[in-house]
Amino acid sequence: MGEPFADPVAAVGWFGAVQSQEFAGSAWAVGQRCAGLDEAGFRAAFDAGSLLRTHVLRPTWHLVAPADLRWMQALTAPRVHAANAAYYRRSELDPATLARSGDLIGSALAGGPHLTRKELGAALAEGGVEPGDAMRLGLVMMWCELEALVCSGAMRGRQHTYALVDERIPVAATREPDDAIGELARRYFASHGPANVADFAWWSGLTKTQAGRAIAIGGRSAAEAPSPTPAPAVHLLPNFDEYVVAYQDRSALFPSAAMAQDLAGMNVLASAVVLHRGRVAGDWKRTLEGSRVRVEVNLRVALSRTAHRALEVAARRYGRFLGKPVDLESGRIDA
Repeated sequence: MGEPFADPVAAVGWFGAVQSQEFAGSAWAVGQRCAGLDEAGFRAAFDAGSLLRTHVLRPTWHLVAPADLRWMQALTAPRVHAANAAYYRRSELDPATLARSGDLIGSALAGGPHLTRKELGAALAEGGVEPGDAMRLGLVMMWCELEALVCSGAMRGRQHTYALVDERIPVAATREPDDAIGELARRYFASHGPANVADFAWWSGLTKTQAGRAIAIGGRSAAEAPSPTPAPAVHLLPNFDEYVVAYQDRSALFPSAAMAQDLAGMNVLASAVVLHRGRVAGDWKRTLEGSRVRVEVNLRVALSRTAHRALEVAARRYGRFLGKPVDLESGRIDA
């Protein structure tokens, strides 16, 4: 994975965006790429607004650096709105209702409070807009995120909150469209290459035509993308890690076509995966047990004793990130 970053903002900015569909997983995705960052340090940076979580690129959450939120939203939000159009109609969210909802949410958050989704639903109801079920309210909040009205606020215990973008991020100059699309391509290929146009289109949510133009402007082609820095023997990746999720074609994750066929029943996107020499070797899960964490590893291939010792090192590193001693359970050790 290359040299570690000095801080989480540098790590996220290098990627452009880090998928954060599952918040704890994205914290570890960033943490294992930074020198000395633990979960408490990640949370402190997140609560301070040094990292923001919002819907951007595709219809899912990502972590972004504050300096990147506005221009990325301006570039990718139209595509996400288009993808959501049928859901807006199904939930009876016409443009006037969405605009009214945005006004009410903006008023509720004005002046600095960070409010939960439930609290903002109550503000909608008080203003005469029916918040509806979880789907309808979730779509309203996503629309507000895509419009760069709201983004993540500080955590309240385990609850996520929302804050106004204009109160969370200093106003900055906008990027011209060609500059924005070229910069997104530069970030992607620098951090994810080698990759191709289809991979970039998938990751960015842009059309293949837009993706091809982005590559032309950004001066980066798939052939010019740098090869990944040789990685340590074993990594414990969270679900939806950029190493896995950022490509349309994921066949390179497996040592062979036969191995890919053997692991066809494993959802590599939703699974926390074990990497051995850059390839999928199994999956893992954690269980918090008081002051300790249990890491259960389900190896799909046999590891040598040397590789298993590297797995133990990876598990201890995860324990350090959480600030908890780790108990590792694994199998299939070959001499």
